[in-house]
Amino acid sequence: MPEKTNTPHDDFFKKTFGRVDISRNFLQSYLPQNLREFVDFSELDPRPISYTGKNSYYSDLLFKSKIGDKKYGVYFLFEHKSYNDKWSVMQIFNYLARIWMREKRTKRIKSLSFIIPILFYHGGNGSLVIKSFAEYFDQNMIENYDLNKYLPDFETVFYDFSNDANLNLLGDRKVRLTLKFFKISKIKDIKVVYQEIISFVISENGVDRDIFYLGLNYIADSREEFNYYILNERLKYEGMKKEADIVISAADKLRTKEAKRILLKQINFKFGNLDPETISLINNAKLEKIEELSEKILTVDSEEEFINYIKH
Repeated sequence: MPEKTNTPHDDFFKKTFGRVDISRNFLQSYLPQNLREFVDFSELDPRPISYTGKNSYYSDLLFKSKIGDKKYGVYFLFEHKSYNDKWSVMQIFNYLARIWMREKRTKRIKSLSFIIPILFYHGGNGSLVIKSFAEYFDQNMIENYDLNKYLPDFETVFYDFSNDANLNLLGDRKVRLTLKFFKISKIKDIKVVYQEIISFVISENGVDRDIFYLGLNYIADSREEFNYYILNERLKYEGMKKEADIVISAADKLRTKEAKRILLKQINFKFGNLDPETISLINNAKLEKIEELSEKILTVDSEEEFINYIKH
């Protein structure tokens, strides 16, 4: 199965749930009680999510732990969907088989590891999402001819964090903030998105800086109409200066990244590739310097003159 193309939704999911502390607290907060009681969360171990070669495949996130007094391995396979993909469970089925086949090839085992497939969804209308493998088959045929026992049936642990879903935000403040960004990501009215962010910050009496920063960039990447400066002003109006400063920091970093991209394109067009040392100086420069260089490159006559200007 070919590697999936990342979207802002996928990118934010991996940057947050790829952290062991986030995934651990999420699982401790949301897993069914019977699993929470027996899983050793202290040994939650990230595993490779993609394998190359003839039989390459890709999944979102994979963690391994122990269950049953540490005697048996258990995987938690996260599949993230920001839209209703009819074949999500088929994808998961493919991942399960390949993980077990990999176990079979790499070590001598008496029993395969258990795998808990988790479908993390926020695409709206969650009741329409296929959640078990048996749903791909004609249900009347299954019942009339007792075919269920011949199907490789399994269910996913389904979590719907769409804005129209009623699933409560649980976990620590980092997990709750992460989930909040997923919930508001598909709200059509950007003014409502601003208000949801502000209301959440107020209700939490502050937020984790790193997750808030990632979440802001996620919303900005997925919503063209998002404006950092409008949100900054509204947060300041509500007296949330710390969070307002994070918004400006995120905006400035995005501007710097875009300015560097444009400058490097200008350089390549006029002079070709510069040496690695000079490129490193550009990558480490602040926004003001980058903007100066973008103007300077229009008037310099030689590469040597431009490099000298960069270094001084």
